Amino acid sequence: MRRAFFYLVSLLPFPILYVVSDLLVLIGGKIAGYRKSLIIENLKNAFPQKNELEIKKLIPAVYRNLTDVMLETFKLLTISKEDLIKRIHFKDIEVINKFYYMGETVIAATSHSGNWEWILAACSIQLPAPADGVYQEIKSSFFENLMYTIRSRFGSLPVEKNNVFRESLKKRNTPHIIALVADQSPPLHDENIHWVKFFNQDTAFYNGMERLAESFGWPVIFVSMKRLNRGHYEIGFIELESKPKNAKKGNIINKYAQMTEKFIKENPSDWLWSHNRWKRKKDKEF
Repeated sequence: MRRAFFYLVSLLPFPILYVVSDLLVLIGGKIAGYRKSLIIENLKNAFPQKNELEIKKLIPAVYRNLTDVMLETFKLLTISKEDLIKRIHFKDIEVINKFYYMGETVIAATSHSGNWEWILAACSIQLPAPADGVYQEIKSSFFENLMYTIRSRFGSLPVEKNNVFRESLKKRNTPHIIALVADQSPPLHDENIHWVKFFNQDTAFYNGMERLAESFGWPVIFVSMKRLNRGHYEIGFIELESKPKNAKKGNIINKYAQMTEKFIKENPSDWLWSHNRWKRKKDKEF
């Protein structure tokens, strides 16, 4: 019954889907104030130059981004390939394709900006290389299975993050894309981290992406996503490191963090500010 509900939601035409999204913003944002204090705190710390009014004006758009992304993700259950691709504009696609034609696997790193689930789906359709989508297991078995269905629908292979190295060993001689969202907060007791100055704050990043690149010598590409208007996005590709075995330790993550911050600043309401990104404090590590 629950699964049927999400399929029914996915069948809604986009104009109605966004009416539902606006209602959720009203309920979750204005009435319930979902994580509002955390959102305000994150925005103030990230943009100290903005005054109270400027921060306040961002909040409705932050909520709308959150609800739009959620409903658009469910839309992947039934949307056609043709409809999805009509809604995605690719920029500098040759940056990533060239490595596939050279016989190389690529690590494609994006952020929680725009609809990251649409990136995996659209790239699985448009790019010649097969994609493995790295994800973190969801505690709810229902949503774990639902998201697996969504992420694999257009041919990508969802790989739980703890299995990435094992899968990479199996496919080390087969060119493919390892797609991951690399800006989430590492668990408090995870030691595989690298500290970066990110939005004026000491910020812990997983170093798994860099370790993977160094271990196999696979180039790293930054994948950007910009919302053009509701339900329409631009995906871009920027080379971060083509020779990771020669890179200085921490350099790949530093470049990734800098690029992520740059694109968030251009479209600040498109990022997931409701995430408790800075819960881990460097000054409490020792």
